[in-house]
Amino acid sequence: MGALEWIRDLITYVASFFPHYFVVSQFEQVVLLPFGKPKLVKMGFHWYIPAWTPLLRMLVVAQTQDFKTGVSITSDLKAVVADFAVMFKVKDVLTALMTCDNIVQTIGEIGQSVIPPVIASQTMEELRVALVSGVLSKRLTRETNKLLKEWGVEVLSCRVNNLALARVIYLVNAQ
Repeated sequence: MGALEWIRDLITYVASFFPHYFVVSQFEQVVLLPFGKPKLVKMGFHWYIPAWTPLLRMLVVAQTQDFKTGVSITSDLKAVVADFAVMFKVKDVLTALMTCDNIVQTIGEIGQSVIPPVIASQTMEELRVALVSGVLSKRLTRETNKLLKEWGVEVLSCRVNNLALARVIYLVNAQ
C-alpha cells in the first residue's frame, strides 16, 4: 500500500479503453461479453477493449477434482467416510459460464450430494463388493453426469478413492 498507488490505478483505468490482444489456445475457450451479450471466441489471436468487453476463460480439456464427503450411514447403520474424484470435461462453455459462478465448486457440491444416497442405499459389504467390481464408480458416474448436464459439463468418471469406516465417539454430557 504505497502513497502513489492511485497513479497505477489511473493508468490501468485509462489503458482499459485501448485495444488489448489475447490468445485462445486449443485447451481453452473464451467468452467475450460485449455490452453483456455472450460471444464464443474460436482459437487464435484476438483483440478486445477491456473497458466494455469482459473476457471469461475456461479450460475445455479433461480435468480431475478430488473431494471429501462427511460421514454417511450405510443401510446396515455403519458410519463411513468416502473420498472421491470426479474427472470432467466442459462441453458447453457458454452454459457453464452463464449458469454458475464457479464450475469446479458446483461439480464438487453436486458430487457430494450424489454420494450419501448411494451409500445409504447399500450395506457396508455391498459397498465393498461394488467398489472392488467397479459398479460403484459406474453408478456414481452415471448419476453425477445426469445432474451436471444442465451446467454444460460431461462427467468422464466419478470414482471412490477411499471408503473407510468412521469412528463415532459419543460424548455424554455429565451434569
